[in-house]
Amino acid sequence: MYEHEEKKLNETKQKLKDVTIPHNRLDEAIQSGFRKGKKASGKSLAARAWMVSAAAVFILAVFAGSLRTSNDFARLVSGMPGMEKVVELVRMDKGLLSTIENNYAQKAGGSDEHHGITVTLDSFILDEEQIVLFYSLDSKGRSLKDVRSYKIDIQTRNGKSVPKIHSSVGGEGLNDSDELYTSTIGLEKPLNEQAYEFVLNLEDGTEKLIGEWRIPFTIDRDKVGKTRAVEVDKTFVIENQKIHVGEVKVAPTRTAVSFEFPSTNTMRIFNIEDLRLVNEKGETWSKIADGIVSTGDFDKITYYLQSNYFEKPDKLYVAFNSIRALEKDRLEVDVDPSEEKILEAPDGRLASVKYEDHSLLFSWDKAYDKVNHITAFNSFEDPSGKKHELDQFMKIGDKEFGFPYSVNDSLSPITLELQDYPSWIKGDIKIPLQ
Repeated sequence: MYEHEEKKLNETKQKLKDVTIPHNRLDEAIQSGFRKGKKASGKSLAARAWMVSAAAVFILAVFAGSLRTSNDFARLVSGMPGMEKVVELVRMDKGLLSTIENNYAQKAGGSDEHHGITVTLDSFILDEEQIVLFYSLDSKGRSLKDVRSYKIDIQTRNGKSVPKIHSSVGGEGLNDSDELYTSTIGLEKPLNEQAYEFVLNLEDGTEKLIGEWRIPFTIDRDKVGKTRAVEVDKTFVIENQKIHVGEVKVAPTRTAVSFEFPSTNTMRIFNIEDLRLVNEKGETWSKIADGIVSTGDFDKITYYLQSNYFEKPDKLYVAFNSIRALEKDRLEVDVDPSEEKILEAPDGRLASVKYEDHSLLFSWDKAYDKVNHITAFNSFEDPSGKKHELDQFMKIGDKEFGFPYSVNDSLSPITLELQDYPSWIKGDIKIPLQ
């Protein structure tokens, strides 16, 4: 009944998956984006763009949830009492669902209360690579509309923070109910102690709330999956560009595939669009739909896929065909904002620029599949050589994107370096893992 709608939804979700975040800017970017989004004026173009983007993701999530029948949902949660909300939250991630079905989710239940806000750690999933936390916010006399986390941590009982690679924060504040939220912390090394504390810092609008919400929890070591690693260590050539595949690490919550792109390549590799695991029957495990999808930079990057940890295929492959890339000598874009002119660009795909409502808005020449979500720029350089970092980026419809900008405060022209672009190279790579 829903096959056509689900196929279209999955195509749409694929467009939202491939956001690559440099390792050293993950937390800053996530936190800054939420803060800037909340501070923007309701009348400004920037604010409208942020609200449309947030609403689109929320509507997509609701629509995704509606695709599964009540019978499907009942089957998933049968035998897992108390896990209904967690299953609802991760139902579009095959790996996390399989982890829960195999009884690797751990119940917590502890709470802490400050400023009339109660935070409850419902449950968590832990392996050697990351911890996925599920928690709720509740308040009987205070609106939670603008309450969000700005810092999240896991600490030992003596207050020492565990080393982390990345963390996701700030997803709360959608409503005033006790909805369940999720945050993920990537671990530098496995958690080997028995007892830890989940530590959360909250802000209400622009006000940072004093104190920390600290919730103790204990770990059942029998429910911590061990990572399985496969050393690939092979280099492939696609349209004269070398792509080195290093290690594939399969854990219950995700699969990590590491890549290196030699500096001798003439093109910058922006993204491996359709990276996936595939078994002998053609079943696929693609990039994770929500959370951190990659860490690294343009030289070395690790992509995170949904996990097939609990599956037992006869054959398993890492496969990809489509890669966004552009020649390194065509990465610079020169723009005169005051004249609303693009002075130099790679080609006609970057079609126009305009200054409107204190924002600099660019437009592609047409709507490109899998491109309406990319972040083309993260900074610009003025004629004096001063670099200006962008902490807010807007997407408007299928073609327009941009960032807040003041013509009066900046010299012209400005130079921007492309961080992504609708340009592709194609290949047919299929790497056996077993």
